[in-house]
Amino acid sequence: MSAERWHFPKQSPASLGIDSAGVERFLDALENEHIDIHSFLMIRHGKLAVEGYWTPYSPDKPYTLFSASKTFAAMGVGFAIQDGLLRTDDQVLLHFQEEVEAIGADNICENMKKVTIWNLLTMTVGFEEDPHDFPFEGRTDWIRNFLTARVPHVPGSKFVYSTHASYMLSALVQKVTGKTLWAYLQEKLFTPLGITGEWWEESPQHISVGGWGLMLVTEDYAKIGQFLLQNGKWNGQQLLDADWVREAVSCQVSNRENPTPNSMDAPDFQSGYGYQIWRLRKEDAYMASGGFGQYVMVFPKKDAVVAMTCGTHEDHLFENIWKELYPALKDDAIPDQALQERMNRLSIPLPAGNAHHESMEKNYHQVVYQFENNRYGFQKISFDFSEKEPKITLTLPEGAFTVKAGFGRWIDGKTSILLEDTDTDLNAIYPDVSCAYAWEDGAMILKMVYDHTPFYDTFRIGFYDAVLKIKAQRNVWHYGETIDPVLYGFCPEKAEEKTK
Repeated sequence: MSAERWHFPKQSPASLGIDSAGVERFLDALENEHIDIHSFLMIRHGKLAVEGYWTPYSPDKPYTLFSASKTFAAMGVGFAIQDGLLRTDDQVLLHFQEEVEAIGADNICENMKKVTIWNLLTMTVGFEEDPHDFPFEGRTDWIRNFLTARVPHVPGSKFVYSTHASYMLSALVQKVTGKTLWAYLQEKLFTPLGITGEWWEESPQHISVGGWGLMLVTEDYAKIGQFLLQNGKWNGQQLLDADWVREAVSCQVSNRENPTPNSMDAPDFQSGYGYQIWRLRKEDAYMASGGFGQYVMVFPKKDAVVAMTCGTHEDHLFENIWKELYPALKDDAIPDQALQERMNRLSIPLPAGNAHHESMEKNYHQVVYQFENNRYGFQKISFDFSEKEPKITLTLPEGAFTVKAGFGRWIDGKTSILLEDTDTDLNAIYPDVSCAYAWEDGAMILKMVYDHTPFYDTFRIGFYDAVLKIKAQRNVWHYGETIDPVLYGFCPEKAEEKTK
């Protein structure tokens, strides 16, 4: 029997001491600096005061949290400690004797033998750099990869952010409970908090990946911030030991040498680290943080939680939080309807142009173009212009799928990708997609938003008889990489027509 989702009670910003004008200035700053935000929630005194989703993102669509999943992995360990199954000072190898025997103790370096669960929680394994090596295609054993990794520094002596360490936390929970981290947290945390509809990627060994891959709706993500703010208590019940929670969110180690994407936001990634939790630059604030801007920030002295999902590489986001958003948490505020009206009309920018191009739609209706190898995995594409709004059929190695694109609106669709086969660290195309289009200067502008991720693509599709040219642009990608900025399709039948 599935649990029902619990929702925060709602109350106006002013009644909770939130200055709407300050929140608007924060949103203006993000727009002016082209920081791509997809959902935004503000909770104060346990009440939901501000909530907005940039369509087609919505309150009922789970969103991948990337490395913010690590905070949940740490809580899984916290529950296992509470259940008497683990201790923070346990040496990790003690729980993997079978794997050690298979590897051979002589093939494990001396520093690895000293690594404790505390070292995993605090990212102080002793690595020189993150051995982030999770090749899904190779089906390798990730536990073996970790245990045989080189550890040049004494554990505890050096902070190095390591997704592999977070995976080992998940593996530890599964070892001692006989359940995946996901299943264990469903019992201990998700169901009691009214979190439903979540999903977590698995390794080839069917272990929750721990360091990334958890999908939640934003309100459920925000509940974790409120749960930590309340020191592990929910609905009057102490679910997780309060002392352990206070320990987890406190500064356990210095991370001053942690590399950051820009100097403006460095103070929020170099102010100390707890148990898979980042300390923030002001007072006693802290956060769960995931790649491309998936944040839950907790401000204990303001009794407030802010949750947001984004598609950004920070880009001065935190400067604007401290300049505009944090001061908006005050004791008195003036009621203002403008903020709520704004939150009701949010959207990812739609393609601009015309609804139809008569000659193009006539000439290229149901024409099939074939692609050479490309990172998107596109093999074929065709267009159906028989209805008011076009249908696009794409063929991937997984199979063909058809989506409909809206003019001036988003239309939800499905691809041929299966969620259980998705690796949100690597995939270019994802299972759920929302599409919109417009014609501009003889080209079709097609926008595809991958609903459960920070990613969306803008395709400028030019038709040149037998040749199709697609200029592709993704809103954000790993460290400035692109996928395939230009794709060419070819239609043999159109080429034959041209030669007749």
